Amino acid sequence: VYTTASAQSKISDTDGYLVYKQSDGDVFIKYIGSSKTIEIPAGVKTIRKSAFYGNENLEEVVIPAGVETIEADAFRGCTSLKTVRIADGVEFGTDVFNGCTSLTTVVLPNNLQKISAGLFDGCSSLTEITLPSGITEIGERAFKDTSLAQITLADGITKISDSAFKGAKLVQI
Repeated sequence: VYTTASAQSKISDTDGYLVYKQSDGDVFIKYIGSSKTIEIPAGVKTIRKSAFYGNENLEEVVIPAGVETIEADAFRGCTSLKTVRIADGVEFGTDVFNGCTSLTTVVLPNNLQKISAGLFDGCSSLTEITLPSGITEIGERAFKDTSLAQITLADGITKISDSAFKGAKLVQI
């Protein structure tokens, strides 16, 4: 455990996780481990920008209840990542899974309302996904260059941004 200038702020290094400890919820800063499967530790509210960027070992991630935000590029370029399970209550920054070329299985939060820009851009192995019924918006490049062949859109969608499905292999909506 490393103590910063403030005695109440700590950075913990456990199992390859760098986590900034705060009284109102921990911040997952960076993963420097080599495990193939990880579960984000309890108490984490935010996964910081680029926390797993370019990790080539990671194959499966479980994001438990309590995590509220996954910032931009958090898992970008994790080319071995195959499976992601995300509990309810999470909001996404842009390009979170961009370039995760092995990603095939994604379980999205049931209460998700927006698919952010570039969320699955370049996830070329992603052939199917179930969108929660509460989705109202799909951001630009959200499913760009995926292998989605079909997708079912909820009645409540009010906005599909430019290039949301550009390069996808959609044959049925």
